[in-house]
Amino acid sequence: MNLLPFHITAMSIAFASMVVAICIAHWSKKNKRWLKAHKTLNIISVVSLIIGFTLAFIMVQSTGGPHFRVDHGIIGGMALLLSLCVLYLGFAIFKSKDKHETASLKKAHRWAGRADLLMLIFAILEGLDLAGIL
Repeated sequence: MNLLPFHITAMSIAFASMVVAICIAHWSKKNKRWLKAHKTLNIISVVSLIIGFTLAFIMVQSTGGPHFRVDHGIIGGMALLLSLCVLYLGFAIFKSKDKHETASLKKAHRWAGRADLLMLIFAILEGLDLAGIL
């Protein structure tokens, strides 16, 4: 069974939900439900990334090839790890009791989220190149 379409679908959902979550955080803070939507979309993004990564791992495993031998896999793996860190930082903001720590966590969350989005864009481009589309 070819898992590639499922990998592409999971990763597309992850990327789209992350982009929408970032847009909501940036432009929709006047809506009182922005934070709930932002959190929900980011959780969907990370879960979809984990599913897509698992599918990729299974595909590589079934060929007997080494894992992380191409830039697409390396960047994608790093993006997944960074997504987990961004999610952790986002939830840590609400656990913090110290005003200065909260400000630092918010700043780290924002910058790590931006870096993660860029990393996902590079992973997508590398995947398209690997598939011969670019």
